[in-house]
Amino acid sequence: ITKATGSNVTLQSSKKLLDNFTHGTWFYTTNQKIMEWDPKEVYSFNTKFKHRIRLDNQSGALHIYNVQKSDSSTYILRVSKEDEDEREIKIILKVFDTVPEFVIKTEMIKEVGDICYMNLSCKIPDPSAGYIWYGDSGPLPKELHRSELEVTLTPQNQSKFYTCQISNPVSSKNDTIYFLPPCTLGGSQKNCPVSVQQLGRNVLLPLTDEQINKSMNKSNRILVMISKSPEDSVKRKIMSLSLRERSSSDYVERGYQFHLENLSLGILGSRKEHEGWYSMNLEENVQIHSFCVQLKLYEQVSTPEIQVLNRTQESHNGTCSLTIACTVQQGDHVAYNWSEEGGTHLPSPANSSHLLFLTLGPQHADNFYICTASNPVSSRSQAFNLWSRCSSDPAAGECPGGS
Repeated sequence: ITKATGSNVTLQSSKKLLDNFTHGTWFYTTNQKIMEWDPKEVYSFNTKFKHRIRLDNQSGALHIYNVQKSDSSTYILRVSKEDEDEREIKIILKVFDTVPEFVIKTEMIKEVGDICYMNLSCKIPDPSAGYIWYGDSGPLPKELHRSELEVTLTPQNQSKFYTCQISNPVSSKNDTIYFLPPCTLGGSQKNCPVSVQQLGRNVLLPLTDEQINKSMNKSNRILVMISKSPEDSVKRKIMSLSLRERSSSDYVERGYQFHLENLSLGILGSRKEHEGWYSMNLEENVQIHSFCVQLKLYEQVSTPEIQVLNRTQESHNGTCSLTIACTVQQGDHVAYNWSEEGGTHLPSPANSSHLLFLTLGPQHADNFYICTASNPVSSRSQAFNLWSRCSSDPAAGECPGGS
């Protein structure tokens, strides 16, 4: 079985092996027990798995949560019946980290006239990783499938881009680098600056830098394109403009406005489909200058609401334990923060979690607890009196308070 770090896995034997068994043991190695059970009880040993495992009493399957690379091993299930020998099954589990994001590194070996000798590299510290390089015409020969690639660029045989794909048994990532004639590096779109904007509003994207500004007087044509990912080799044209001669072939896609005076692109009433990587090319007689920007759009968050997920009443001391969920009806990529009125931060089960665990007593009757929901473009807060939930029906759900 092959799994990615952080995922869950179920180790299960055939039903035939488990028929009429009376005792079973799961082993992490040949001598380290994880869990043992019989018809009367189930016992978990004090190992690194103790809070990450669950046994299915019916099938004998072992569920392991949040697996780590160190969990890779040959697991053994050993079962027995009365008056019979033990039987066992072995299951090999291999856990791998997912391939990380990476950027192709370039090194100019030498440049002779219009010929460039370059070294491209995309190595990551993962011995299980495999590498495939792609050019304009598809994958390069298998003998070139390694972390480094030496390329010779000439005006006759130059590939417009090279893509490195890195894969391991659980994931795959790639990066693409572009070349402009004669020996200009167009760069990776993963290095584009990011513009964060609110969904639904008009957006103005700057498409310029110092180098682009210097090239304006020499340029003949402007081309603006969009792609949905930095790896896309096909881009959709948004705008084209001839600077020397305003002809009928100039084009602006509906919903966009181009401002030549400051080289910016206006988007009217932004929608999710407007997200992506925008690139602008300034074309001269023999050179092309490029600039890119990534647009991310986020929906504004709504006012938070809460719901009681679990309530435990302790009659002997008058306390009440609550599990509270804070949610919003609108907003994406939302992070949550809990605090007590007065500014005290309250820890949640995980950073930015919408859940809160609290044990309250009568002394907390007048306390208000604040849930703040936020994303990169907005933030909303709401205060709640949670003691009132200790004596009411938790199924009632939302409980707005005094904010």
